[in-house]
Amino acid sequence: GRTTAHIFARVGGRQVWVGKPQVMVTGPEAWDLAFIAEYPSSQAFLDMVRDPEYRSLVAHRTAGVADSGTADAPLDGADDPQAARDNARARTKSGLGLGT
Repeated sequence: GRTTAHIFARVGGRQVWVGKPQVMVTGPEAWDLAFIAEYPSSQAFLDMVRDPEYRSLVAHRTAGVADSGTADAPLDGADDPQAARDNARARTKSGLGLGT
């Protein structure tokens, strides 16, 4: 959100997608909002979520949602966002998965 944007930017985060998921494939209920973020490395993400200012700013937001989830998912073990995008595009072109 707006309150943590400066921390997100400081660690090199980038919002890839935000919106309302159209179909819930697994799970008990659909989400109202979802987003995908990209970080330069897993360490950058960890630095953000361990930042004391970030933790204080998201405390009420976290408590105010019914469900949320976070996953660290470097594609093919790549800790390089460009390599991950390239791998995702290659799989998408071959019909093996979803990509950006």
